[in-house]
Amino acid sequence: MRPADPVDAPGPGSPPPLTIALGIITCGRPHGLERLLRAVAALDVTGLDVDVRVVVVDNDAVGAQGRAVAERLRPGLPFPLVVDVEAERGIPLARNRVVELAGDVEVLGWLDDDEAPRPDWLRRLVDELRLTGADVVIGPSVPHLPVGSPAWMADGGFFERTRFPTGTKLPGHHVRTCGVLVRRAAMPPRPRPFDESLRHTGGSDRELFVEMERSGAVMLWVDEAVMVEDVPASRARLRWVLRRAYRIGTSRSTTLVRDGASARRRARRALGGVRKIAEGVAAVAGAGLHRSGAVAAVQGLRECWYGGGLVAGAVGLRYQEYRHLHGT
Repeated sequence: MRPADPVDAPGPGSPPPLTIALGIITCGRPHGLERLLRAVAALDVTGLDVDVRVVVVDNDAVGAQGRAVAERLRPGLPFPLVVDVEAERGIPLARNRVVELAGDVEVLGWLDDDEAPRPDWLRRLVDELRLTGADVVIGPSVPHLPVGSPAWMADGGFFERTRFPTGTKLPGHHVRTCGVLVRRAAMPPRPRPFDESLRHTGGSDRELFVEMERSGAVMLWVDEAVMVEDVPASRARLRWVLRRAYRIGTSRSTTLVRDGASARRRARRALGGVRKIAEGVAAVAGAGLHRSGAVAAVQGLRECWYGGGLVAGAVGLRYQEYRHLHGT
C-alpha cells in the first residue's frame, strides 16, 4: 500500500495546529534583536502544523530602539508580530507583559536578544513536546566569544552551561527563559506569573520554574535544539564572570529570606557559602600546581564569589545586576 500524500492543512476531525507565541524582551540591544528576528524568520516550520506568532516587548521607554527594529523587520517575518513597550524597567515586568500580549495560546516560547536559534530549533522542541507530553522543553545555548577573549575563558568554559542527553528530566532551577517552550496550562494561573519584586536582581524565571516543578510540571532537555549566544565584550572579562557568580549566589539565598525560612535554615545556607569560599581559596592557592593554572585560579575565584553571594543573600542583601546593560 502506498503511503498517503502529505497535506498542508488538517482534514475534517484533525486537531487544530499547536498555537505558539515566541516571546522576546529587549532593552538597548537593537543589533542583537535584529540578529534574533532574522533567525526567527529562518525557522523551519514546514509541515510542523503550528500556528506561530512573535511578541516583542521593548523595556526601554526612552529609546524604544527595539520597537523600531521590530517594525522595520515586520515585512520579512513569516509570522504575525505584536510589538509593545513596557515603560517600567524590570525583566519580570517585561516578561509579564509578553504573557499578557501572547493571548490565549497553548505554548509560550522564550528567546533572549543576545542569542539566536538554529533553523531546526523550534522543530526539535515541538517534536519532543508532542512525543512526551512534557510541560517544558529546553535546549542548550552555545556561547560565541568575541575576538580577543583571553584563552582561559574558552579553555575553562565559563560561559558554557551543563548539557544533558535528550529526554533528561530537569529540576526547575536548571530551566530559564531562553530557548524554551512552556505549556501555558502548566504555568501558575495568575495573570502576571513572574515575580516583579525580582526586577533588578534576576531569578524570576528560576523562581517560576521551581514553582511549576512543585506543582508537578515535567521539564525535559532537548540537546539538539541549539541556541547560539553572542557574548558581548563587556561580559568577556574576569570582573563579569565573578559578579555573575555572586549574583547567582545571592538570588539562590534570597529565596529563603523571601519565603520566610527559619533562622536556622538561613544559617545553614550561610555556612554553606563559607565552605564554598574556603574551597575557592584552596583552589586558588593550588592553581600553580595545575597545567592550566589560570583556569584553575578563575574557577577558585568564582567559587569564592558564589559563596559570598550565598552568605549575602542569606542575610538579606541583594545584588542588582540588571541595572546595567551589556551588549548595547
